[in-house]
Amino acid sequence: MRSDLVDHNVKENRVFLLHSSSAEAKNLFDCATELGLTSKEYMWIISSSSIGNIVSKARRAAPSYPLGLLGFKHYGVDGQTLESVLDIALKTSIYVWGLALKNMAPYIKNFTITPKMSCNQSHLNFWNDGLALFRHMKNIRDVSLISTDIPPVRFNPIGLNQFIKLVIYNTQSKTTNLRTDKVWRQVGNWVPKQSGSRTEMDIEMNDITWPGDSKSPPKGKPDRRHFRIVTLKEEPYVKYRTLNSEKKCGHHEVPCRLVYNPILQ
Repeated sequence: MRSDLVDHNVKENRVFLLHSSSAEAKNLFDCATELGLTSKEYMWIISSSSIGNIVSKARRAAPSYPLGLLGFKHYGVDGQTLESVLDIALKTSIYVWGLALKNMAPYIKNFTITPKMSCNQSHLNFWNDGLALFRHMKNIRDVSLISTDIPPVRFNPIGLNQFIKLVIYNTQSKTTNLRTDKVWRQVGNWVPKQSGSRTEMDIEMNDITWPGDSKSPPKGKPDRRHFRIVTLKEEPYVKYRTLNSEKKCGHHEVPCRLVYNPILQ
């Protein structure tokens, strides 16, 4: 991992986005600290899985995690099991799917609701009527009125939920009984706010400890301006396939460079 950070010359970057398991994050931050990539000049933003579970009241962070990290977690995740989180997601998905079919019921005979596809097929097929179902699912509103177990749902034009609620955590130092620990402290929220007839996502943040235990965010600009994403194949979230006959990507796809790694096979 250390050699990967060196080989990719990551010091040219100032802002890092990390999505990994908490165990992988600990190893990465050990290497990043050795290379001087966790000082006040660099900003790290990590995902919920990289934070791991915050179940104790002390909310201690692993010693490997540097001060000044920003991390995002969904509302209600702390202290919950993975099964309970998945249960809410599955209930929401089924309600949205069911309501879409209900709205299509008056003219359901015009559509082929069964896609007649199989995961064992070697060639790619396209379910044309699936677009109609997708459009009806995007138009779903106020799912939470059906059941208190279902969080609010409203989709944007490309099908992303606009009402996602995230808690923003920050690694800070805390001294108790002459003992100083790194802890996760809630410093903000990313929540939907009503603005007239529109609902927009709004970020509220305060009392942040910045990288290097600084009171101000990193200064300066990167020498190069580009955005690089490195990810593993993780269906159903990350998929990749060969280009089509026209050597182009399909709808909702972007070109990517595939690096073969026999260790991961």
